[in-house]
Formats: sequence, C-alpha cells, structure tokens
Amino acid sequence: MPSMNKRRRMAVVAAGFRKKAAVNELARRRAAAEAVKPLAAVFVDTMEIVAPRDTNRYVRAWQLAANDAGLPPRAVLPVRSSSKRAEWIKALEGQVDYWARQADKWQRLMTLYEQYDAAHPTKKNGEPRKKRTATASYRRYRRLRDRAAREVKKADEILAEALASEGFLLFDKGGFAPGRAARFGKRKRFRTTIRAKVYGGEGSVMHIGPVTLVRLHNREPHASIVSRSARHGRPLTFALAAVRAFGGRPVRKAWTEALIRVTGFRRGRAG
Repeated sequence: MPSMNKRRRMAVVAAGFRKKAAVNELARRRAAAEAVKPLAAVFVDTMEIVAPRDTNRYVRAWQLAANDAGLPPRAVLPVRSSSKRAEWIKALEGQVDYWARQADKWQRLMTLYEQYDAAHPTKKNGEPRKKRTATASYRRYRRLRDRAAREVKKADEILAEALASEGFLLFDKGGFAPGRAARFGKRKRFRTTIRAKVYGGEGSVMHIGPVTLVRLHNREPHASIVSRSARHGRPLTFALAAVRAFGGRPVRKAWTEALIRVTGFRRGRAG
C-alpha cells in the first residue's frame, strides 16, 4: 500500500497543477478579451458614423454598451428632443380629440333614446311602451361610449407623459400617425403610444468554453426597427461589414445559444 507521505506529495503536485492551469486560463481570457475588444470598438465606431441621430437614443445605447463592456472609453451623447416633437404632440392631441368626439357622439345617441322614453311613456292605447333604453342598440351605444371614455383617459395620459418628456419615441400601431387619418379596427384596439423611458444599452465580455465574445445589447425599444430599416440607412449592416473587414466574426444569437448549451456555460455577467 502507498504511504501517506506519498499521497500528500501527489495532492501537492495536483493542487499546484490546478493553480497553474487556472492562472494560464485567466491569462488566456485576458489576452482573448484584449484581442476582441478592438473589433467590437470598430462596430461602435461605425455606428457613430452611419446611425441616424434624432433623439440620440439609438447611438447613445451603443455607446453605453461599449463602455459597459470595457471597450476604450467614449463620450456618451445626451438625450434630446426629436425634430418631429411638435408633429408628434399634434398627433397625440388629435388622438385625444378623436376619442372625445366619439364619446360625445355615443352619449348624444343615448340621450335621444332617454328623452324619447321620457316623452312617450305609453302607447296611444295607454299600454306601457317598451323602453328604447332596454334595446340592444342602446346597450351597444353605451358600450361604445364607455370604451371611448376609457380611450380618452388613456390618450390623455399618453399626451401628458409626452409633454413631460424630452426624448420620447412615438409608436404608431395603426392609430394616429402624423399626416394621416386614424384607423381603428372593430376588434383589436389600435392606439398611438410613446416610449418615454430611456433604456440605454449594456455590454459584457463572455468566455464560453474556448470562445471569447463581446456582447453589445441596445435596449432601446426602436433598436430592432432602426438597425435594419432602409429608411434609416441600415446601420447594422454597415457596422457588421466593418467588423468583418477588420477580421472579426459577428455571431448570431442562435449560434451563441447553441454554444452555451454545448459548453454548459452559466449565464451571468462575464468579465
């Protein structure tokens, strides 16, 4: 049987090997991070050149993500009011006016029914007349009036939030868009809304098995729209092309998810 001293010597050798392996792995990760960060910086540099700037929220989110990931520090643009702010406010005011008119219309129709019942309580033969306020059409008018009243309240809240915000974004869901009449469906409610909260961006360096990635996430609600929109110049396409031109390899989320499953990587912030 091996002696206890021999076992201790083996344990010391194994502990030293593990410690050295951990030091080497840390050095590898640091070297990999330093190699990949300049490529990620190229992505953000290109975004700063080609991305549209209205409220600055889109570009600003990429800048925040870069700083969060430990890329070379860069100045962060301030959030500012949109050049279309006055136009958007007018559209939101129109939304309030529309629903207020709708509520008034249905209320006037209900009032006609109520006045008729009050003026004609009985038939010519003296029998009680069926009240028009008990008909299906009156109940329908009441439902439409109540819905319009709720929409007026909601539209008022949206308008108030917009007036109190400097860098809000307008989201038209088939309702009121500047320069166009409103469209409202029978079943699905269409409403023009805003996004006043500024979400910014976040970034990190991820070491997944032998692969090192820089993850940049634009958290602004319009990011996916602006990134690939032809009207906005498709800034994401240009930024990814720049990364490839410098020898980098942009990866899709699905590829990263597959790598995480294979390596058993645990989610969380990585250095």
